[in-house]
Amino acid sequence: MLIVTDARPNMKSGGKRRNRSLIERLGTRSDRMISTERSGEDRLIPEGIKAQMEGFDEEHAKAMIRAARLAIKRYMQTGRIMRADLPEEIDKQAGVFVTLRKQGKSVDKLRGCIGFPEPIYELSRGLTKAAVSAAFSDPRFPPLDEEELPEITIEVSLLSQPTLLTVPKTDLAASVAIGKHGIIVERGINKGLLLPQVAVEEGWDPESFLSFACLKAGLPPDSWLDDKTEVYVFTATVFKEMEPEGDVVELRPGS
Repeated sequence: MLIVTDARPNMKSGGKRRNRSLIERLGTRSDRMISTERSGEDRLIPEGIKAQMEGFDEEHAKAMIRAARLAIKRYMQTGRIMRADLPEEIDKQAGVFVTLRKQGKSVDKLRGCIGFPEPIYELSRGLTKAAVSAAFSDPRFPPLDEEELPEITIEVSLLSQPTLLTVPKTDLAASVAIGKHGIIVERGINKGLLLPQVAVEEGWDPESFLSFACLKAGLPPDSWLDDKTEVYVFTATVFKEMEPEGDVVELRPGS
């Protein structure tokens, strides 16, 4: 599966529609997680991606958010996925997710979240593919209407390389840092991903975070304790709009 949706499992959603033509346009490259045994905090963020994240400033963040919004608008107008015009210094390969939220009276509601866990695309391509897919191909929601776009805030998450946890299953929960780590659960063809900020938003402890990641993968909630289940962690640098087309800030889930 090329694109992995994020956010909390939506058990009530009946939306099964997919924009097949859009998925076909996105290509057929594999997003298989790395299965080599890597551990240790110094390996969580490869040097190339780490340097890229550290090089981001406020203008770079604004450029990414603007590019994601423009990609959605252009797709509405032309049915084509554009390549973002980003500064060369940040246009490197990176895992990227785009989250869309619709403003509400008291709380913003999730409206789509899709991305690429692995750094298989340069940011100028992966960002716009993820943005368009979050708007039109998240199976939990109908395609975004043009009238909705002014109510949508955009959030971009840049992901480190997923790292397989090789500790004993009984030590998995202790290896997950809430607010710092995102989780990928994988067993066979089942795969589920939750971004770091989701656990903070929901008030989950590590055990709950792992259990909901299993549910997201279509597995029983205690599957993370099964030896056949692989659990990966990753970190994320997150930028979001405070309001539609408004100020852009860096989100720090654990702070």
